[in-house]
Amino acid sequence: MRISIVVVLAVGAALTLAGCVASTELQADAVVEDAEIPEWLHDSLDVPSSELVFLGEEDEMTVYASLDKDGNQCVIAILAPSSTSNGDDGATSTSCTSPLDFASDGARVTVGGGGHSGSAHFLPPGYSEPLEPGWVRVNPQLAVKR
Repeated sequence: MRISIVVVLAVGAALTLAGCVASTELQADAVVEDAEIPEWLHDSLDVPSSELVFLGEEDEMTVYASLDKDGNQCVIAILAPSSTSNGDDGATSTSCTSPLDFASDGARVTVGGGGHSGSAHFLPPGYSEPLEPGWVRVNPQLAVKR
């Protein structure tokens, strides 16, 4: 009986540690921790924002990572409204993928609106596959296509 309790405690500790490593691994490589979605989106935004992390920006596209309620890894791409508009040409798009799929290929999203568009590829840690033509690596966790 004593061995069973030790085994249960060891397994529980290992699972807890694995969860902490997975959560902090993203933040350790990310540019900014505890990111916030731009205020102009708060009223209309319906994206998963648990453990939101800023991944990077390229031109007018800003990219974040988060988890959805099912624990899937999500990538969020936001195009800010142009300075010459009424604020209605901004756009946001989200794509989520299972942890298993994310570990092998990451998560991709395409966003467009107001005459501009882009795509973001949230890369898993250690991703070393060559990028497809047109994609540019912004940092170890983010590639974009404009």
